[in-house]
Amino acid sequence: MRLNPITKLVWMFGVFILSFILSNIISLLLLLISIIFMWFLVKVSVRELVVYLKSLTVLAIFIFLMHVLFPRGYSLFTFQWEGLQLGILMVLRLLVIILSFALVATTTSINDIATCLAKVKLPYEIVFAFTLAFNLIPSFKNDLDNLICAQKARGGRIDRGKFRDRLRAYASLITPLIINGLRKAQQIRVAMESRAFGAFNTRTYISTSEFTRRDYVISIMIMTIVITIMIFKSILI
Repeated sequence: MRLNPITKLVWMFGVFILSFILSNIISLLLLLISIIFMWFLVKVSVRELVVYLKSLTVLAIFIFLMHVLFPRGYSLFTFQWEGLQLGILMVLRLLVIILSFALVATTTSINDIATCLAKVKLPYEIVFAFTLAFNLIPSFKNDLDNLICAQKARGGRIDRGKFRDRLRAYASLITPLIINGLRKAQQIRVAMESRAFGAFNTRTYISTSEFTRRDYVISIMIMTIVITIMIFKSILI
């Protein structure tokens, strides 16, 4: 079942809202389980899910320890049950938000999302900036990987030694990354000017995705569920 990208965005933002509305561990855990179930339902590779979970491990542990070791309203390193609960809640919210966003990004082309956003009368300058930002993320990742490989080829111990030494080694990569980013920005500016970007009010697109009756039904169901939970929040949690 192929859904319109707008429907997927409605689901994603609905999950975002629920993650902040729900303040009960069980409720957030059920929401997280439903998202993981969606990963299997759309037949996304389990390896991709594992990669996202591994990348979030350090951040999740840091957030959890911050709330456990530094509870709000108490002295430092004082264990409190409230701090433990809040730490678990924040970790679950992090997982819910990142995994729902990753699911939409994995199953939907950024260009398809941009086309649908433009069709709902969103200014295409904003749509272009949104698309460009997402397309530049893997580009900067590749630049960083190339710089790390270049440092290792020169005998640089960028991933070894003490934490302070590794931090200094990675800090030395900031300047070439910024320079590469400025070069890319210059190239994009020239390409946009050569194609007369912004000269016409109407745009044409290679591929289009129609908003079907199924998309209307699913979007309305999602919004109804979110609004219902918002109204009966005190009862549900």
